[in-house]
Amino acid sequence: MVESRAKIVAAVCIIGLIIALGAAAYALATGSQYMHYYNLGVEAQEAGDYDKAIEYYHRAIELNPGFVDAYYNRGA
Repeated sequence: MVESRAKIVAAVCIIGLIIALGAAAYALATGSQYMHYYNLGVEAQEAGDYDKAIEYYHRAIELNPGFVDAYYNRGA
């Protein structure tokens, strides 16, 4: 009985670790993506393509709603 309980605890720990690693990987991927779109927006804005810049800023905001710079540049 103790052996089967140890197996269950080990399985739960492994599943928890897999979930935590997946969440961390998602956070890292999303974190870099919003900056990528923000930088594309800056480049488009500097090139005078304001419609495209707004699209890129909007995407950056979707990925990180708290990113104030993207809101500012989208409205500027």
